[in-house]
Amino acid sequence: RDHQLPYAAYVSLTMVNAVVNVGVCALVSLSGLAFAPNLMVASPYLVWVLAGLLLAAVLSLYVPALLAPRRNDWLSRQIRALAQGVAMLRGNGTAVLIMAAIALTKVGILSLRFAICFKMLAMPMSALGNLFVAVTQNLLAIVNVTPGNLGLREIVLSMVAGELGTSRTVG
Repeated sequence: RDHQLPYAAYVSLTMVNAVVNVGVCALVSLSGLAFAPNLMVASPYLVWVLAGLLLAAVLSLYVPALLAPRRNDWLSRQIRALAQGVAMLRGNGTAVLIMAAIALTKVGILSLRFAICFKMLAMPMSALGNLFVAVTQNLLAIVNVTPGNLGLREIVLSMVAGELGTSRTVG
């Protein structure tokens, strides 16, 4: 298909979408923790990590292209690509809101999917537990550390399930 969008622009917009996904997941998780004070007390470091992710995501959407590093190493190129994607969307708050709405819908549908799966496996979890597992799953889908994230996703989800008070086999 010809969308008249150069590949570099597509990559830049994909990076912006990933940043919006991280921000939405952090915001949803912080909102969920507000309804689960026992989790917040048990793991206060999680609140700080999520707040840091949310702050980083919001601030990165305001990275002007002029402040992006000019070196030619990998990290500098990624920051420049993100700044280019943000510049394409600058002034178009509707596009960012649509990306955020899509990310929020994806988390909601994942949460519902996990609720159905856990119920079918006779391991029902709370709505909040399903939400946290869905957020974790969504965040792990952004970056593949191993090919296809094989094994890594299961390990992290089992750790999250253990933190939520269920057995690690649920994860």
